[in-house]
Parts: sequence; C-alpha cells; structure tokens
Amino acid sequence: MRVTRIQLRKIIQEQAAAAQVPEEIRNRIENVSDPVDQEALQDAMEEVWGGARDITDLENMLKDIESNSGSGPAEMMENGDKMKVTKRQLKRIIKEEKSKLLREAEMLPITQGDYDVFVEAIASGYGWIDPDDVERQWEGMFGLKLNPAAVGYLVEVLEEAGLVRDEFALEDPW
Repeated sequence: MRVTRIQLRKIIQEQAAAAQVPEEIRNRIENVSDPVDQEALQDAMEEVWGGARDITDLENMLKDIESNSGSGPAEMMENGDKMKVTKRQLKRIIKEEKSKLLREAEMLPITQGDYDVFVEAIASGYGWIDPDDVERQWEGMFGLKLNPAAVGYLVEVLEEAGLVRDEFALEDPW
C-alpha cells in the first residue's frame, strides 16, 4: 500500500495529538452514543491537538454531554436547561432535516387537501377516472407533474376508494 506525504503527515499528527489527550478521555468520547455529540467532541479533541483549545474545555464539554445523555433536545428545553450546539452540529442537523424533507416531498408531492379536491372533482364528474388519465388530470388541476411513484400511489388510493375504472371495461360489448 502506498502512502502519500500528506497522508503520512496526517497520520503522524494524529498519533502525536492522541498522546496529548489522556486515554480515559478518548475512551469516554468513543462511548458517547449520539453521533452528533461524538463528532463535536472529536472536533474539540482535534482543536486540543492543534493547540486552539485547552484539555479542560474538552473535559467540560464531555461532562456536559454525559450529564445530558438520555434526554433529547425537547426534554432538555422543557427542563429549562440550555443546549449547546456548535455551528458544525447545527449545519449538519439542518442539512439532514432539509434532505429528509426533500426526499419526502419528492416521493409524494400530494397533500391531503389536493387529494380531497381531486376526489370531489372525480365524484362530481363521471364518478370514476381511467387509471391512465390520473396523471394528466392531476397536472391539469394543480399544475404539478407527479413522479411515477406518486402517480402509482394516487391510482392505488383511488382504486381503494372505488374511483378508478378502466374505460374499455365499461364499454358495451355489442
């Protein structure tokens, strides 16, 4: 395996820095269950290694996290305690929540209100809709193009409500 100079320098710095933080503190950091807290502690440990932070700051931060373990942010706020969040943690939390919301919105851009309006329009019209026509009708009513997963879900829900029929199956065979 080849190691570049940059990788070698990083390994040497990490090993030298690890010697500055007592083994007991490193073990306690590894045992922190919350990955966000653990990342913040790792960042603080790197700052200790770089000389930007004192080891007592790291110990105090670790004590705070350990004393609040088991209680989530909502619990901590209800108790009147203050919750310390680093900029990096906050950015990560926001990024995770944003991506989660975008994934959910991408998967199913159908609101209950829009669905109710759509069902009412179907019921007041013919009383049914062809499954191949659902996507076009939705786009015409709401100006929103649905992704294939959302169309499939909408057709499935409309079928369960008895509002989807194949128009060819209804034609008179004569």
